Amino acid sequence: MRQERDALGDWQIEEEAFYGISTARLVSAITIPGPAFPAELLRNFLRVRQAQAIAFGRGKQWSLPVAAALERAAGRLIAEESFLAEQVRVLPLHGGGVRSLVLNLDEVLANVALLEMGAAKGDYHLLAPLFRLDRGLQSLAAYMTAFHIAMLDGFARLDSAFEVALTALAEQKQAFSRQETVSRLQFQDLELSVLGSDFGNCQESLQRCRRQLEYWRASLIPCWQGPPEVLPVLRELTELELAVRRSTDDFPRNTDLYAAISSYLKNTALALLQFCNRLRVLTGHSREIDLPRLRANTAFSPDQHEFLLLDSISQMGFAICGADAATTAAIQCGLDNAGAYAPLFTVEILQSGQWLTASLQLLSQQLKSGLTGIAEPGRLRAAASPLQAERLIPILGYERAVQVARIAALTEKPVRLVVEKMKLLSVEQLDGIFPSDDESMETQSEIDEKIC
Repeated sequence: MRQERDALGDWQIEEEAFYGISTARLVSAITIPGPAFPAELLRNFLRVRQAQAIAFGRGKQWSLPVAAALERAAGRLIAEESFLAEQVRVLPLHGGGVRSLVLNLDEVLANVALLEMGAAKGDYHLLAPLFRLDRGLQSLAAYMTAFHIAMLDGFARLDSAFEVALTALAEQKQAFSRQETVSRLQFQDLELSVLGSDFGNCQESLQRCRRQLEYWRASLIPCWQGPPEVLPVLRELTELELAVRRSTDDFPRNTDLYAAISSYLKNTALALLQFCNRLRVLTGHSREIDLPRLRANTAFSPDQHEFLLLDSISQMGFAICGADAATTAAIQCGLDNAGAYAPLFTVEILQSGQWLTASLQLLSQQLKSGLTGIAEPGRLRAAASPLQAERLIPILGYERAVQVARIAALTEKPVRLVVEKMKLLSVEQLDGIFPSDDESMETQSEIDEKIC
């Protein structure tokens, strides 16, 4: 055990621990379950500290041995993800806001640097995490800069996932462009359609979402309010064209941007949820599409459909919606509490972006795995649907066509059969409007029974 001291007194810390007294006091006082901080967030915060060390070493604001030791220590922690995860004991749900995590990371960084300098862990008179490491940069600003960098990297991966998914949807739109179906619209309305339109509608929704992504990416780039000499180094380390946030009142405390990004991720997830629900209907209920199986079914239900990928996409969508609710609750507490609740809502937003990227990748996998169209059920339903009466409007007029549609719906008879019984058109006229094969004369209940 080693002993460290602060204004509250002495504290015993395990010798192998690289965190210090501030972190030890916090985790001993508050024990909670919960997920850890994402690794990319921790790495990018250390890149901020690494950029400070390089810039301050060049400018001789820090002595060269101290700056070099901090630069090497940050590089080691960035490279050794498992070691870093063991030493970061603060969780997003711990109290103390951003400062709790920053102190934890700064203590670990300082102790690794002290060993690099040939000193012992806890020799903070040489390198004090409470004072030296946040030189010229507030904890909240440093943390939010790291969050912006992590989101920019995540949005680059999200954009690539959008591109692959949109290509797959376009291919399926073309593949199913001639397969008839009956689509259900809002307010229980129905329309005659083709399955390709379902893929096309999802494609259009995701295209709109992808165009919005570039706007949010551009909004994240201005994120620096620290010493100006650090920014060029940080750009070099991250390979991102980061910019200065000109308004001091806007960053890092104005949370409107983060609420809007969270809402954007949720709305994109809802578009995926709607499409997944439609695929489940087309596969499980109407049986117009056959999804490839990833696992063998049980002997008692060998023909049962499997929705493994769709279920995963949907559940990540639910998680994104829940994350948006948590983010909204945290942000509505006001600008003064931005630092207190930033660990929560930033992690929720970052994970939502990861879930959305994974959802698009799974959707692409599902679409590319070989969807098989089953044309007969949709064709039979379309033939038996009262919507076929729309074809009569140019000949019989709107009111008579509506009358035929109502009779067809009430009697569950095909529109062609109703028109024949009412003797509204000749056989030659009917043959020019409707197919005359025997299957099209089946009732809706007979068709449903045949499909099932």
